[in-house]
Amino acid sequence: MTEGMSYEEMIESLLDEVHEFTPELLVIAVGMMIVEVSKACNSVDWIDIITRLRARNSRIFLLSMSIKDPKSFIAALPHIPEKEFPYQLYVCIHGEEEYKKELIHEGITHEKNLARFSETGLLVMRSGTELSRMTKAEFN
Repeated sequence: MTEGMSYEEMIESLLDEVHEFTPELLVIAVGMMIVEVSKACNSVDWIDIITRLRARNSRIFLLSMSIKDPKSFIAALPHIPEKEFPYQLYVCIHGEEEYKKELIHEGITHEKNLARFSETGLLVMRSGTELSRMTKAEFN
């Protein structure tokens, strides 16, 4: 789908696709977009993605949020599998009002949110946890 595209072409193409989804699928689609960019480009430029979302007047806002259950989950990115990040990506899909409420809930400013993105990954299940074992269990 994005093979052979430049970074700019890939991001724009993926953002076009993501905006066509219903709110229910939007969060999953954004996560999948980040995974694809991470694998293809060997990096994720969060600030560039945020800037492009704002230029489109998108209802999508990205938040760098503390991990609520660090015993069961970590934040990681495919291009740096050995690194655990202290913050996870949280996708606000209902616009700026939701984003502002989540900033208050997280206790940070917009500027602090942007600064955190250098230490932000996607939330994944920590290997070896009870939750991880349950998802791999066979069902009868």
